[in-house]
Amino acid sequence: MQKNILRGFIVLLMLLIPSTLLAQGSAISVGDTVTGEAVGNDVEYTIDLATGEVIVIDLSSEDFDTLVKVQDANGSELARNDDGGEGFNSLLTFDAPEIGTYTIVVTSFFNNTVGNYTLSVQSDTGGGGESGTGVSAECGTFSGNTGDLQFGETVTETATGNVTYDINLQADQTVIISLSSDDFDTYLELLDTSGASIASDDDSGGNLNSRLIFTARESATYTILVRSFGTAEASGIYTISVTENCASTDGGTIAYGETISLAPDGALQLLITFDGTAGDVINLIVSSSTGEDTTLSLYDSSGTLIVEDDDSGEGLNPALRRFVLPATGTYEIDLRGFSSDAILDPIEITLEETELLEITAEPLEIILDDEVSSDVLFFEAQNNTQYLLVIELDRDLDDSLYIDISQSGESFPSIRFTTSGASSFAAVFTADFTGMMTVELEYFGFRNDANFTIAVEELD
Repeated sequence: MQKNILRGFIVLLMLLIPSTLLAQGSAISVGDTVTGEAVGNDVEYTIDLATGEVIVIDLSSEDFDTLVKVQDANGSELARNDDGGEGFNSLLTFDAPEIGTYTIVVTSFFNNTVGNYTLSVQSDTGGGGESGTGVSAECGTFSGNTGDLQFGETVTETATGNVTYDINLQADQTVIISLSSDDFDTYLELLDTSGASIASDDDSGGNLNSRLIFTARESATYTILVRSFGTAEASGIYTISVTENCASTDGGTIAYGETISLAPDGALQLLITFDGTAGDVINLIVSSSTGEDTTLSLYDSSGTLIVEDDDSGEGLNPALRRFVLPATGTYEIDLRGFSSDAILDPIEITLEETELLEITAEPLEIILDDEVSSDVLFFEAQNNTQYLLVIELDRDLDDSLYIDISQSGESFPSIRFTTSGASSFAAVFTADFTGMMTVELEYFGFRNDANFTIAVEELD
């Protein structure tokens, strides 16, 4: 990721204090203290670290609300901190996952980086700030990759079409694949031994670059496919790297009826497992008190992705409501920061068993409020059949109601309606398949609650 870097200089003063004054945007070393002035743009400093080296980054300013980030050599964000220091200052402990050059970004929480600041980088003595990584127990225990790309290796090549690389992974090993190019809009895919695509990413690396975090469900040789977004093939210079993910956290297990609290401390992903039975109907609710944006993916016991969600919960939190488990076995919940950002703040996860709400021609009553602002209902549909959906409210709807209709298990709706300013709503639509359809209601209101009745009937 390229950023506008402040180029300039500061006058060096001979002060009798144990600090080092450096030019803004230059290299910084452990033990240095930098003072500078930002004039509207982020300021970047590079630092060389050894594998496992732990540093404490202290960023303070009396002029703006500081935010400090750490990026790898490809510009992918590995850790950040907002207010870990005193007041609105930042304090971040970072554990380097591999030897290399990292970038420390001085910025502001409100994107108005204007004013004087002080940046200090010290070796960790055990009393640092918020951790920038949540190191998994198995990180570093795997042998090096013997495929086309070695862990920690960065390769720059020219593509004249789509490019593939083989990579050997062991079961439960997690890797970060980064792909960037100034010549084409990158797209990453990971293929299993049969050639089926099992994971992909478009722009999580920022600036149309790709970044994919993948956990192998079995020991095998996987194929990385480098291509361009859309139908065009890759064409131009690109850079690709593969590193073992030392910033994932095993969140343990959760059972029906439980709420667990996790402290990710900068982990790139949280992995939680639970046991379920085919046909179980579950609610899976994720909550961050600070509003941190997270995404949720659910995998079955074979490692197949069965559903994912971004913002169906409160605020920017993900949630699955009335989701029907397709098989009996152990499921894995994979939580990540939006755009693969590190997860910094405490997370609560609630898993509960519930029941299907089936809608028919007879009106069904539901209540949506600040705590439960959305719900999912079901009906059996027949392909190429028209249906009438009727929703009524106990008052005029001065707020907004979103209605998404989709095939059960699909992540994106095939039909979406929005209504406001009325006490009733009706719509006619045609089902495009035979089977269970879902109707999701999402309510954005300023009052405490809203009482809805909903009915659906087949039209002749």
